[in-house]
Amino acid sequence: MHRLTILLLLAVSCLFIREAAAQSISINNTGAAPDPKSMLDISSTTKGVLIPRMTQAERDAIGTPPTGLLLFNTSSNSFQYYGGSAWVNITNSGIVTGIPNKVPRFLGLWGLTNGIMMDDGTGVSVNTTNTLANSSAIFDIASTTKGMLVPRMTSANRTTILNPATGLLVYDTDLSGFMFYNGSVWTNIGGSASSNWSINGNDIYNNNTGNVGIGTNVPAVRLAVDSSIMVDQANSNQGFLDKSSLYFGSDKKVGIVRSFLTGSSGRNGMGFFTNNTRRMTIDSTGQVGIGTINPLQTLHVNGITYLAGNLGIGSSTPDYAFENFWGYNYMFYGLGIGTVPNSTYLLDIGAAGSGARFRGDVRIDGILNPSTTLNVGSNATVEGTLTVNNGKGVAYNSASATNLRIAPFTTANFHAVLGPHGSAETTIGLPAGFTTTPRVFVGSIRSTGGTAGELNRVILVLWGCDTNSCNAKIINTDNASVDYNITWDCLAVGN
Repeated sequence: MHRLTILLLLAVSCLFIREAAAQSISINNTGAAPDPKSMLDISSTTKGVLIPRMTQAERDAIGTPPTGLLLFNTSSNSFQYYGGSAWVNITNSGIVTGIPNKVPRFLGLWGLTNGIMMDDGTGVSVNTTNTLANSSAIFDIASTTKGMLVPRMTSANRTTILNPATGLLVYDTDLSGFMFYNGSVWTNIGGSASSNWSINGNDIYNNNTGNVGIGTNVPAVRLAVDSSIMVDQANSNQGFLDKSSLYFGSDKKVGIVRSFLTGSSGRNGMGFFTNNTRRMTIDSTGQVGIGTINPLQTLHVNGITYLAGNLGIGSSTPDYAFENFWGYNYMFYGLGIGTVPNSTYLLDIGAAGSGARFRGDVRIDGILNPSTTLNVGSNATVEGTLTVNNGKGVAYNSASATNLRIAPFTTANFHAVLGPHGSAETTIGLPAGFTTTPRVFVGSIRSTGGTAGELNRVILVLWGCDTNSCNAKIINTDNASVDYNITWDCLAVGN
C-alpha cells in the first residue's frame, strides 16, 4: 500500500491522497478523507476521470477480460464493460451532447445518437425539425417528403385479428383501401358502419337498396340530382360515342354526345346516337337534322318521312293534312296520297274510291299555256277511266256528243291461196268493250310470208260488223294466182 502511495505522490504531486484505516483511498485537492463506503473516492470541481481508451480492435485483443472490466470504445464513442461473456454498451453513453425531450437512437453496433423523435411528456412527435408534438395530438408525424405506412394485410389476415380494438386501422391489400374497426364491424375509411359506399379496386360503388340523392334528401328514383349534371367537363369529347358522353346501356350504342370536332362550326351542338349511329343532330344555330349531320334549315329530314296528323305551315291549327298559308311549295322526292309512293312517280294517288281535282291549269312536264287546262309535254299513262270535259273525251263525236273509243288491232293470220281474180270469205274479231257497232278501218299489211303472186294485188274488204266482229272477204285482183300468209293492221272507232 505504501508503494502505491509513493507512486501516486510522484505522478500527481499536487493532489492529496489519503488512506483511511479501512483501506479506502481518496484522491482530491482538499485533503478530505475517502467515503467509508468507497474503495476509491475521487473528487474534483474542475477535472474528470479518464479510463483506458482504445479502439474496438484493441478491446477485442484483450485476452480473457475479467467480468466488470471497464473501458471507452473509441470506435463507437461509448463506454463498455465486460459482462462475463460479451462486451456490453452502457446505455446513452454514446450521446455526446443531448437535446431535452429528444429520444436517442442506436448508431452503429453500440453507440447512440440523438433521434428524430421528441417526447415532452404530453405527446410524441416524429420529424426532422426538432419540433414537439402539437398540444392537441398524442402522436404527431410531420414530413414534406415521406408518408406513413400502417400495417398492410389481406382481407383474410384482417378478419383473423382477435378482439380488434375500436378504431384499429389497417390497409387491406385485397380491397386496395384503408379499413377500420368501428367497434362491431370492419368498414372502409370512407364512412362509418352505416355507410353504403364500398371500394372495389380503383372503383367506388353504392351498395344500398334504395335511391341515391344529390342535392336532395328525398330522391324519387335510383339517382336523383337536384341541380345540374356536367358531362365532359374538360371539353374533350370530339363528337363520337366513345368517351365523355351520356351512355345508355353497357354496349355503349345509344347515347347523347357533343356534335363535332373542336374548331368546327357545329362544335356547340348535340348529336343523338342509336345502334352506334348518329341519327339526329342539333347544330350550334339550333337547326335540327334527321338523317344528316349538316342541317340546312330549321328542320332538315334526309329520307322518307311519315306524318300521321295534319301539317300546318303558317297555321297553328291546320284542318288538313297539309295546310300552307305562306306561299310556294317544293318537293324533290315522290309524294304519295292515300298510298305509299311508287318510286316511278313524283305524285302517286292511289286511295280506293277517291279522286283528284284540279281547279286551275295543270302542267305535267310541259310548257304551261294559261289557256290550256291540261298541258302534257311527255307521255302520260292513265291506268283507270279518264274523263275529260264532262265525258266528251279527246276523240269526240260532235254529232252524238259522246266520247269515242279508238282501238287499234291486228287481224289473225290469213293463208290466202287464191286463183286469178279469186276470193275467200271469213270473219275477224274486234277488241272487246264496244257497246255500239264501231267504224272499222283496214290499214296496211303488217306481216307476210308466201311463194307466189303479187302481194299488193290482195285486198281485205269488211262488211256486216257488230260490236264483236266483222265479215271479211280477201280478194286477189291479179290475173295470176297468189299464195301468202297475211295479217292486216286495223282500227275500230266507236262507243
